[in-house]
Amino acid sequence: MCCSWLPEFYDYPVWAEYDKYEMGLFDEFLNVYKNKPIYFTNERVSFKRKPEYLGKDESFYHMTCRKFEVDKRTGEILERDPDPERMIRIRWSRAIIENHLCNNGCCMEPYYWTKVFKNGNLRHKIYKDQYLVILEEREDYFLFVTGYYVDDYRVKRLLQEYKKCI
Repeated sequence: MCCSWLPEFYDYPVWAEYDKYEMGLFDEFLNVYKNKPIYFTNERVSFKRKPEYLGKDESFYHMTCRKFEVDKRTGEILERDPDPERMIRIRWSRAIIENHLCNNGCCMEPYYWTKVFKNGNLRHKIYKDQYLVILEEREDYFLFVTGYYVDDYRVKRLLQEYKKCI
């Protein structure tokens, strides 16, 4: 059962007109994430801009592509795999961040846990309706790492991690 605060899906990609679709999707990203600040536990959430590709933030590609890798020296894209499941949920990261303590009684989720990442930073993970948001704690803000659709195969592993961390 979905919570009423989860946004509607964005339009499914039209592959024949992908460049136009991606520009609209990027405009949606700017409207949802850049035009109004987002807060998580009273600290501002910042988005990774660099490396930019074709004038678009790295965070945008994390939300819309399964794999996205850029050569840090040249800025050249090495790998990119657009994911329609991520694209249609472009609005979800914000809603999940802002409602991570949902207690409306509409569901047992979201699941929320923290885990120390390999670089020593604390990562906050929020899982809701097959969507995962990862934020990394900084001194006076949170860095948005990624937000993406979780397929059925990964859900079990993710929930096992949650149980170990709570």
